[in-house]
Amino acid sequence: MPIVILSSSSYDCRKELADDLAKKTGYPCLSREEVVEEASSNGIPVGKLEVAVLKAPVLKERLLRLKQLCMAYITATICEKAKDGNLIYHGRAGHLLFPQVSHVLRVRLIPEPEFCLKAVMGRLRMDREKALQYIHQVEEDVARWVRIIHGVEPDDPTYYDMVLNLNHINLYNASSVICSMMDLPDFQPTPASLRIMDDHRLAAQTRLRLALDERTASTQLNVSASHGIVTVTYPPSQAHLQKVIPGVCDAVEGCREILCTVAETNILWIQEEFRPETEVFEQICSLAQRWGAAVELLQWKSTDTEEATAEKVESEDMREDGRDVSKEEPVPLMRKETGGIEDEGEESASEMDDGLASTVESLVSLGRYAGMNTLTGTKQQLLSSINREVNYSLVVVGDVYLSRPVQAQMRETRDLRRSIQERLNLPTIEASELKSRFFFGKRQIAKFFIFLLLVLVSYSLVFANQEVVLDFLGGTFHKNWRWLTPIGVGLFVPLIAHSYSTVTGLIMKLIHLD
Repeated sequence: MPIVILSSSSYDCRKELADDLAKKTGYPCLSREEVVEEASSNGIPVGKLEVAVLKAPVLKERLLRLKQLCMAYITATICEKAKDGNLIYHGRAGHLLFPQVSHVLRVRLIPEPEFCLKAVMGRLRMDREKALQYIHQVEEDVARWVRIIHGVEPDDPTYYDMVLNLNHINLYNASSVICSMMDLPDFQPTPASLRIMDDHRLAAQTRLRLALDERTASTQLNVSASHGIVTVTYPPSQAHLQKVIPGVCDAVEGCREILCTVAETNILWIQEEFRPETEVFEQICSLAQRWGAAVELLQWKSTDTEEATAEKVESEDMREDGRDVSKEEPVPLMRKETGGIEDEGEESASEMDDGLASTVESLVSLGRYAGMNTLTGTKQQLLSSINREVNYSLVVVGDVYLSRPVQAQMRETRDLRRSIQERLNLPTIEASELKSRFFFGKRQIAKFFIFLLLVLVSYSLVFANQEVVLDFLGGTFHKNWRWLTPIGVGLFVPLIAHSYSTVTGLIMKLIHLD
């Protein structure tokens, strides 16, 4: 039989419906409130995460791991309670925890206002006006929670199998409707859906163990499970975890094998202000997905004056006392790798702005986050801070020198890109070049057809006029005009080679083969 997940902002509405449904089916019933209380008793401060969500539009990095921990705990608990196949769970957004599991019936409840009002007045002993304010505030808080934690709108019907408007049907008839839906073959467990459910359990339990172990708690890890095999991916800078992770996860029930993989490479993105809604962010994430790479963020604000940044590279490489700064230790950065969960109210000098925090959160959710640094200083300090031991497949220089005039900003950005490429020997491009270098767009379409036409015409002319070509290369014409042959070949071969390589390169871009 299916697992039923009821979602609503009204606790009283979903609880009463869940209780009636449990009586009719004999299924065990579990509420979000019970899971949160159990998590808190086990030392997982879900309440702190809820307060953080209400305070800010995005989560700071020190709370991103807590978010993963809380979601893993809730997922693991539901899976454990539902291991016998039957469960009724009611909460805020439990329907979003089990994608692709076909035997989960996801039901959205739209409560009847008067019922909610009377229930709150009786349960909390409030007068009508205060109860109305309370219900309105709870609805806003729940909507905010779902948006920030899951990144979707709570009332989006595409995430539900059924939406019940309780203004037009009472709770008890609604439970009868749900019972009828539960009997449909579409929501019956299958070997495939049970396997996917077990993979969710494995991944969640593995995430819990990694987050609660002090050896791995401070590292951003991506955990997935498939057919009983758990894969843990860690950043290249944390290679020592390869020996630690199996020992932390070896006791997970049902785990057949643990694979530890390092993200093949890193993409370093340097920018003064980050925003996850930009086209550059989408392009970098797409590249990271194609390359199996993780994305490292470096937020840098220049303190160079325009005159200072115009100095020669030789003067930057050497201090007054003759020491080579390129060989010195990097300048300490305000690093936000906190590892544990900080106490409420605790602030750091390196607190992230909302744009950077939301970018980090988006990368974490995509499993492509490799760390974050912030730095305010000179270009030389920036160059010294880049870890040369990390295998960067690409360095992307985005919007920097934002306080400069446009022309100066463009000039200094080019200089910075050139300095990183030449002095650190790293492949470096500007963010504005990403689209033309790695993606197939409208401009590339025109370019593709022009060079394709040139290649086709060239080959057609050569094969249709073979006698003329042979005469040009070694016949009578060649004997009379020997000096013209090398000139013709020298011009034609590079032209056809460039045209052919352009066409094949654009085809590789189109099919995302780098």
